[in-house]
Amino acid sequence: LQDFQLDDVSNGEFSYCNVSQVITASECVFRDMHKELNLGDFTRIRQSHFNKRTVPKEKLAEWLETVCHILDSFSIPLLKNAMSNMDSIKKRVDDLQKEKINDQKEIIQLKDKIIEKKSDARP
Repeated sequence: LQDFQLDDVSNGEFSYCNVSQVITASECVFRDMHKELNLGDFTRIRQSHFNKRTVPKEKLAEWLETVCHILDSFSIPLLKNAMSNMDSIKKRVDDLQKEKINDQKEIIQLKDKIIEKKSDARP
């Protein structure tokens, strides 16, 4: 499990590469768990699987440490950053919608002026 390396995202900035690294690291941990617990690839890991006496305490501690590290150092900052990005995107969309409404009002006013000038120009 120590073979994978994750870039530091503690500053809150991330790229798709960081997301890919977190997914790869998580898959690595789960593959190791499935192999050690003799589970099929798509079997959901449950608490009862960890209670097997064949799983060394050291292995359980390694998994727990790795998963906590992934969550605390990477997954949580990435989720916080994504939420922050969503807030700024939502604000930008709201601003664009307001601009569109104002532009449409201006177009209507200009059309009204054109109609009014055409009416005034007729004898």
